[in-house]
Amino acid sequence: MIKFDREGTFLCGITEHTVSETSNGFPQWVVMLEVQHYWDEDAEKWVDFSECDMGGPGYFCLFGANEKATANVKQIMKATEWDGKSILELPALDFSGTQILVRVKEETYLDDTKLKVSWVDHKDADPIRSLSSCSTDVLKAFDAKYASALAETKTKAPAKAPAKSSAKKSDVKKTSTPKKDAKTSAPKVGDTKKSPPKPPTPPKKSDDTAEPETVWTSELAWDDVYDKCVTAGGASDDELSKNWLAAIEEASDGKGEDALDSAGWDVVRANMLQKFDLVPF
Repeated sequence: MIKFDREGTFLCGITEHTVSETSNGFPQWVVMLEVQHYWDEDAEKWVDFSECDMGGPGYFCLFGANEKATANVKQIMKATEWDGKSILELPALDFSGTQILVRVKEETYLDDTKLKVSWVDHKDADPIRSLSSCSTDVLKAFDAKYASALAETKTKAPAKAPAKSSAKKSDVKKTSTPKKDAKTSAPKVGDTKKSPPKPPTPPKKSDDTAEPETVWTSELAWDDVYDKCVTAGGASDDELSKNWLAAIEEASDGKGEDALDSAGWDVVRANMLQKFDLVPF
């Protein structure tokens, strides 16, 4: 069988599947896929690939470090007949003849770029990736629920320009710029247990118009993780700090943060997002 040779959306059959254990002790669904159709984005139609003998494995972690079900659980339930009630029952289910939709994308880890099955869905799911939106009724309900909060955020009308003053510039005292509220600073490395294995970083852009790569540092990686996990994700500072130290130990092979370069800090950042179920699609 030829391995997946391109990014995109595929309709696949399931030739075999099981549940295995990741290197850090979490259950993962492992499925062997056989491509039947490929979605041609230019022609906007399915193309028969059944004669290509193409496919490969997909790995979907079911639970993370926070002991909560990952998004993969719901997607596997949507794509198959599994009801999500028992991990024991999952590998015993017969999925022969079952078609599922999968998305394949490039992922780069330590300068090694590979194609990986990154998402699974029901066979009738929309093959075109698009933003999902709430219905009008749901939006109206949001309006009613948060009306008072929105009223407090209304911008006041701008004040009229003050009349010209005869005071000299030297008479006007300068005001210092207020400091922004400081985020919790990144904790220093201490003795910690090893965290889950290093996840792959997002793929590099190879076209001429690609934006410059971010040079990751401790501060940039921490700010990005803090914004997504604490500010937007609701995680606690203590929880973030504990996992941060473990992620550094894992990415540096126990050598500490001084041993990490830009790629290393990017691994720490991606590892943290994975632990809090925030790995991008």
